[in-house]
This record gives sequence, structure tokens and C-alpha cells, in this order.
Amino acid sequence: MTPRNEGQLLVFGGGFDPPHLGHIQALKDCITFVRPKAVLIPVSADPIGKAARATFEQRLAMARLAFSSFNASVLDWEFTQGIRFTTDLLNVIRDRFHVPTTFCVGADQVLQFETWKNFPKLLSQTNWLVLARRGFNEAELQTKIHAWKHSGYFGIGKKEITILPTEALEISSTEVRSLIERDEMSRASELVTREVFSFIEKEGLYGSRNTNSVRR
Repeated sequence: MTPRNEGQLLVFGGGFDPPHLGHIQALKDCITFVRPKAVLIPVSADPIGKAARATFEQRLAMARLAFSSFNASVLDWEFTQGIRFTTDLLNVIRDRFHVPTTFCVGADQVLQFETWKNFPKLLSQTNWLVLARRGFNEAELQTKIHAWKHSGYFGIGKKEITILPTEALEISSTEVRSLIERDEMSRASELVTREVFSFIEKEGLYGSRNTNSVRR
């Protein structure tokens, strides 16, 4: 694939409860494809459809540790400015930077777009980069995208929505938390960076016992 949105801001948000190696690989894939002028990583105040297990401050700290090797800005705006919805976040980014954006989102989330605030106008606020893991059935997703384009939902400026296959590992934050809760610390440590795992142990997150027994 040829990068289509070079020079734009890349937005890669999430709850990061905790951030894991799948997030890191997904961000690498997005950066390689877009070649953005800057990367913004907003940490969600309220992760979509679920209650956060770690505090916002803890999730912000873990995100900063996880993405420290990237030239990226990890943002606390959703918490400090009371931003709850993607459409509002995009408005804030537009007003602050005055440049086009590309927003990275998981394919499963796109299937729920019609339930998001300000749909369908939301689709015309940014370019969308949809991350599809290996084995993801794109048929339903392609059907929705085709219908949205036919309806003119991407606006006069014709914002783009691109499906990007990713080799990101099949990991979820829920899986990491569950391993820690079951005291399978060695397995959990393989799914996050050393720095994030040390932070989890130090803070006693997700039922960890802070034994410092796992070394990587």
C-alpha cells in the first residue's frame, strides 16, 4: 500500500488499561503507512463500553512508558478538559492544530460507529485508518463503508477511510488483566513492555502482588 495521508497528524487513542505489545505494533503499522508529521496519543477518560480498572493517572503513566520510544505526544485532554466523545476530541484537535488528521481505529469499533455521538457527521471530521487483524472478516465492514460513501457521509472534502491489515498480536487489555488476576505473572509480562510491567507491579494493579518475582 502507498501512504495516502503523509504530513497529517496521526491520532492513536485508547483506554490503555494496560497498554500492551499489540498497541505498540498497531501504532508502528499506522506510522509506517501514514508517515505523519506528528503523533497524538489521547488517553480515554472513560474507555469505550467499560469501566477502567486503573485510575486515569495510572493509565496515562503506563501509556507514556509504553510509547516512550515513539516521537509522540501522550495527551491527558480527555480527562483534564472533560472530553468524552471522539467527535469532541477531533474538534479540539482541529481548533488547536489547524491541520488534517488521520484517526486510527480498530475494525470492530468501526462496526459500532452508528452508535457513536454525532454519526454520520463524525465520518467527515477526519480521515480514518481502520486496523484489521489477520483473519478479520471484512465483508460486513466493507458493506457499511460502501453504504456510507454512497450516502455522502464523508463530506464534501471526501475524507478517506482505509482498511490497513496489521500484524499486531491478538492481545487485549482484558487478557493481560485476567492473567495478572490469576497470578500468571510470567505470561502477563510477555504481553507488555518491561517498563509497563514494572509499573503494574509497583502500583499493585489488577491484583498483582508486587513480588518482583518476574524478570525479563
